[in-house]
Amino acid sequence: MKKLLEITKQLRSKQTKFFKYSIATLLICLLVLPFLFATADSDSGWTSFRRDCMHSGIGKPAVTPPVRLYWKQNVGSSYTNEVIEHNGLVFVCADSLEVFESDGDFFWEFRTETPITSTAYLVDGTVIIGCNDGTVHGIDIESHKESWQVKTRGEIAQGIYGNSEYCFIANAYGDLYKLNPATGEELFKLTLDAPLSYGPTLSENGLIIGDDNGSLYGINHTTGALLWKEKIAKSRIGGILLSGDNVYFGSYDNNVYCVSSNDGKKIWGTRVNGWIDKTPVMVDDDKLFVKVRETLLISFDPEIGKELWSKEIQPSSSELLVCDDILYFGNNRRLSTITTGYIMLQHFEFKDEQISSISLAGNKLYLGLKVGIDNIGRVACMKPSGWVNVNPKAVIETVSTTDDSPYVEVAISNIKNDNWDRTIDVGLLTDTEWLSIENPTFTLKGGEKVTVKIKVNPFYPGLIGTNNAVISVIQVTKRPRHIRPDDKSSTNDNIENQHIVELPLIITVDDPIAPKLCLDTSEIDIGNVSVNSYKRVPLKLTNCGGRNLDLILTAIAYPEWLSVSQSRLTIEPGQTTSVDIGATGSKITPEAGYNCDFQGALKIETNTDEVITILCRTRCYDIPLPTTLLIRIGDPKVTVNGDLKEFNPPAYIDNDRTMVPLRLIAEAFFTRVDWDGTDKSITVRDCDKVAQFWIGKNTVRISDSDDERFETIDTPPQIADDRTFIPIRAVSEILGGIVSWDAPTKTVGIIYNPK
Repeated sequence: MKKLLEITKQLRSKQTKFFKYSIATLLICLLVLPFLFATADSDSGWTSFRRDCMHSGIGKPAVTPPVRLYWKQNVGSSYTNEVIEHNGLVFVCADSLEVFESDGDFFWEFRTETPITSTAYLVDGTVIIGCNDGTVHGIDIESHKESWQVKTRGEIAQGIYGNSEYCFIANAYGDLYKLNPATGEELFKLTLDAPLSYGPTLSENGLIIGDDNGSLYGINHTTGALLWKEKIAKSRIGGILLSGDNVYFGSYDNNVYCVSSNDGKKIWGTRVNGWIDKTPVMVDDDKLFVKVRETLLISFDPEIGKELWSKEIQPSSSELLVCDDILYFGNNRRLSTITTGYIMLQHFEFKDEQISSISLAGNKLYLGLKVGIDNIGRVACMKPSGWVNVNPKAVIETVSTTDDSPYVEVAISNIKNDNWDRTIDVGLLTDTEWLSIENPTFTLKGGEKVTVKIKVNPFYPGLIGTNNAVISVIQVTKRPRHIRPDDKSSTNDNIENQHIVELPLIITVDDPIAPKLCLDTSEIDIGNVSVNSYKRVPLKLTNCGGRNLDLILTAIAYPEWLSVSQSRLTIEPGQTTSVDIGATGSKITPEAGYNCDFQGALKIETNTDEVITILCRTRCYDIPLPTTLLIRIGDPKVTVNGDLKEFNPPAYIDNDRTMVPLRLIAEAFFTRVDWDGTDKSITVRDCDKVAQFWIGKNTVRISDSDDERFETIDTPPQIADDRTFIPIRAVSEILGGIVSWDAPTKTVGIIYNPK
């Protein structure tokens, strides 16, 4: 328990592993089987005995333990045939063919004269079954009616497979049939020397089949011609596994064999302590597993036949099934799992039923069950959903900041529904800082339930409103201690045996006395600033709520001319504070008459997860503000902000109005002045207005952001000494300057301070 949370952190990132085939077997599937048996290998479920025509016994996708009972149904007498699932239908071969829906509801039945001895085979909407009296039935799945029937001389062997053009069937008289699965028409028949208990496998070199006298045959699958025959065993040959170019099988003569599929020559044989009739399975091309006398599980090196380890188990007539690196096997009343590296994972024990077959479809296991001495048959569906149950499946709650330690409750229970008494360790884990779990680790006995409190911290920053989180509920099943055959040491390593339930939480946090920011403006106009000055204005911030208001203030402007005097502050309920919003002219490069207006923003983030943006504006001039000018009539030297500047020709008076050179207007007022010779017009632009004058005309057109208007001036612009002169009073008043006249000195004074 102390290490449980450390383990679960590793488990959260762990993903389901994909199944690994041997390279040689994969080549056969890619090169030969898609052409010959395109429908025999379906990911939706097993469509034939041992899943495919190699009798691989490989389940995909992998089903990871622990598993629990999903549903169970009676099916008459006990049976050892594997259950087939296809397109949402479950086919069980016992005294008759019984068909269930994938949720366990009975659908339909096809009755036969004698018990069914073969695992069903599905191809192109037809289910093919073979019976104890030698009858083979082809049944239309949609209509539930028999399409065809073939009578043979003896009990039908367990393995049937084929494609849309033909299928292969063997019987107890040694007859091997090739039939048309759509019509039952006989395509060829080959009679061998002894009874056949298992159907053939298919290799690149043809059909491989073993008889009950220990002989192995290679047969041309197209013509039925015998290619070779080898006497391998001294007694009956069990189920055959094809892997690459090798064929693996056991015999009633207490030996495991490996032979070549090319010519049937023996590669190795290893003696074991018991007879073998079940089909071996291969994992990762380097581990061979064989079930001996139904009570011993042995792992071999497939290259040389060396025994790697063995484990005594309780009797079961089921075949072996392998998913990824996990081996499923019947263990009397228990469904047991063990890793290919000999680490026991889980038992699921039925109360009074023995396991007679195991098969897989999608993410579900199907078990054939026999009930005690009464010989009653049942089918059970198992799902890898673990034994820990979480209620509710999702938490949707609203808590308030005024609640006293708000929390939500979740019930965790051990619903293990078998007869194997086992406690489980449970851990709850979250990476969310605003949630805390009162009792994150505990142990549950079978049927026991614990109510866990998950506390919510409503004062966590930014939590007001709706929030999503996930609690991982991790089940770790204690494995039984066992002895490794190599070092005889005990082990109880639980890291791989886990099951995770993701519990989503949607928590809404309500704060009836939440802080609230109140502002008296949505826009800040800092005003005019010159390039060598700094200007600031106050901004009032008021907390209108009932809890402390935390603020983060960020000035945003490009270039970075905007500033705020405080970046973080706290305002108590009902209080008002001010911050200064400033503009630094030295960080701005304005352009005369055009780019004087600059905009930025003040971003305000609050502890109520609110973000407010306030527009900030300033206008920047490349002249001191205010600007003062002294212009003496007839004197080319003009005083601008206390400095003398020379403008030739000098100002003069016409019609009682002072006329000044056009260049003086551009420099003194930080404007842009343009001359258009086509209509002899002068356009003066500052940051707010555009004024257009014409030589010799008393009309001025004035445009700003609001409207356009025409005004009349006393004296029009003139050309003198090849220079353009313009009435200074008219220009000053249009641009916002104040003009004064000192008659004794004939001096015009102008103060320009744009608003």
